[in-house]
Amino acid sequence: MTLPSRFQKEWFLVLQLNPDGASGVALTLSPRRGIHLTHYWPELRRRTQLLSRLRPSRFLPSVVTMAEPTYVYTAAAALAISRERGPEPIERIEFENLLAQTFTRALNEKREEARRHLGVSALDAVLVGSRITRLAVDGRDVLNPIGLPARRITGWLELTFSPRTLFEGWRKFWSARRGFYFTDSVRAQGEAVARARGVPAPLVAVGKERSFLWRPAALVSGNTTSSSQPELLGWSLTNIYSRIAGAWGLPGSVAPAVYRAYLNGETSPPVRAAIERALKPVAPELVAELKARKLSGEIQLAAPIALPFPPLYPARSAASNGVNAKSQVQVQAVDPELLLTSLGFSLRNHTPEFSSRAAWPYLASFLEFYYDKSGTGINHWLKRRVHWLVPAANEHGLLGKLHPHS
Repeated sequence: MTLPSRFQKEWFLVLQLNPDGASGVALTLSPRRGIHLTHYWPELRRRTQLLSRLRPSRFLPSVVTMAEPTYVYTAAAALAISRERGPEPIERIEFENLLAQTFTRALNEKREEARRHLGVSALDAVLVGSRITRLAVDGRDVLNPIGLPARRITGWLELTFSPRTLFEGWRKFWSARRGFYFTDSVRAQGEAVARARGVPAPLVAVGKERSFLWRPAALVSGNTTSSSQPELLGWSLTNIYSRIAGAWGLPGSVAPAVYRAYLNGETSPPVRAAIERALKPVAPELVAELKARKLSGEIQLAAPIALPFPPLYPARSAASNGVNAKSQVQVQAVDPELLLTSLGFSLRNHTPEFSSRAAWPYLASFLEFYYDKSGTGINHWLKRRVHWLVPAANEHGLLGKLHPHS
């Protein structure tokens, strides 16, 4: 018997946490990789609000959770295990014991880094995720060392921390769910774009008040891990809104509505021309900010709304296509639907007030979960649930999950 199509879909809930609550997207994934955005909740201040919205559904979704880099710290620790037993095949119990020792040392060391970055006490820098990347046995890359003759096992252990207060109000919600995955929303966007393009490139995730720069680890000098910590930028949508407000002496709260009217073609020609004059410095300000970070070449730009300059800025002139082209900065707007298509997905959006641009952080976080979930089948024996609201002493036995380098 063939089940109706609605029963063949997987349901997912993607939440973005912040100190005041959360926002969320519900989506389904069909067997043919069709993504359907079904609901968007811009404000969820309490766990009960979310449960009341999920209760009408007969399906229990897997939960993908994200936060912006202000509330996430990912640290990488070198994994180097030498065996006294020589080149005998390594058994599962031995590897787990050796890995647990490395994990304990790394957790104690990296928690202090996380505490400083997050501005919390060591006890409140909670471990919310861990994975092993770039695993090698005697210099040969492997996905799973079990059963292989090994003198030395090397790789990288990634530990992700977040403030305890970010999760406190949601503890009971996750305790009842069958799936939980946590990520840095900016890192997820950068890795999704890199996967779709096949070439790593820096990404700017634009926000209303804060924007972040993500650099692929391959482009960060001296970084041989799989990721890098996003950097806070001094350019955001506030640069746009403040110039509109300043041009007419408007309250800052009114400027976003004026800008939306401009984007929608709802302003008169004189007003439109005046807005364009006011916004002329915005793009050069962004380029100057990126050059100050010693960036060059193509940089991907993900924004929740259209920006007041072309999708490719500045356009390459014939003269710039020569030797100096790589030394110049060029920003390219991320097109979520185009990227999804290149990865073999299709997108349907039944939340008209929530564009694919605005949905991109949620979609990118889902994609990180999707590829992580589908790529680690042979390594499920190492996967552990991260109990992120337990005392620090109890976290030492949590080994994360083996994650193939891809």
